[in-house]
Amino acid sequence: MVRQCIRRREKMFTISGSKCGCGCLKNERGELCSRVKEIWDEMVEVCEARSCEELKDEVSDVMFGFGRLLGYMCGRVYVRMWFDERHISKIEKRFKETGCVRSKRHLVNDMCPCLVSEN
Repeated sequence: MVRQCIRRREKMFTISGSKCGCGCLKNERGELCSRVKEIWDEMVEVCEARSCEELKDEVSDVMFGFGRLLGYMCGRVYVRMWFDERHISKIEKRFKETGCVRSKRHLVNDMCPCLVSEN
């Protein structure tokens, strides 16, 4: 399960007991607009959903976005929200497969974009 690190100032998640070092899940100053934009983009995808399962996935993505926004406002990475389990399961699976929580279409040469920009 994705969990907020115990120390409040820590800016990383833990995924299944290990720190998520990819850097894609962090909340830093000045990211308020990006948090709101992420929620808007996911809400558009909710409107475009073509099946009940796809709708559930997109609603879970929206709820995860709200959890990130609320976390930003509280000085945390994330605040657990209702119906975000699907999204959390999805990012846990991605992290185990690629070492990054983002989807394959966002990876750069099969690597986390945060790790690529550090090199």
